[in-house]
Amino acid sequence: MHARHLIRLRRRSETIELRDAIPEILFLNSHDGTSAYQLRLGLFRVVCTNGLVVSAGVFPVWRVMHRGDVVEDVVQAALQISERFELLAASVERMECTQLDRLQQLDFAAEALAMRFPKDLPGAIEPSRFLVPRRPEDVGNDLWRTFNVLQENLLRVEFRGARRRIG
Repeated sequence: MHARHLIRLRRRSETIELRDAIPEILFLNSHDGTSAYQLRLGLFRVVCTNGLVVSAGVFPVWRVMHRGDVVEDVVQAALQISERFELLAASVERMECTQLDRLQQLDFAAEALAMRFPKDLPGAIEPSRFLVPRRPEDVGNDLWRTFNVLQENLLRVEFRGARRRIG
């Protein structure tokens, strides 16, 4: 059996300040060396210890093959990624400034449900169920908080009568 490993890297003193998140570099590796090292941008949410991996479509993923001495390649990729922290922070700040009304939040939740459970979703599940914050720091109607509430609730969802937790 082979496992994937994830190591989270942070700067000693971060120059980017976000309200509730810390920019990170995520270093992924396979146990058996059959896949390339991957370096990605990530955010660590202090309020909920929730890690967010930034989509490969939004920011590039750096891959370094397991060939020879790769330390220099990995270090260079990490330095290039850290230069993107300001762009990531700007995206989060835009999300924090984008206010959603209740209908927009419900539409967002319905779309997220359809993406998360394209086939497994029981019929009469209400999107509003996934918009309930689990902690005071997530109360609000901006896009950033709505996104994080949805993410957490969609990952923790359990359906009655199901034998296993979905998520």
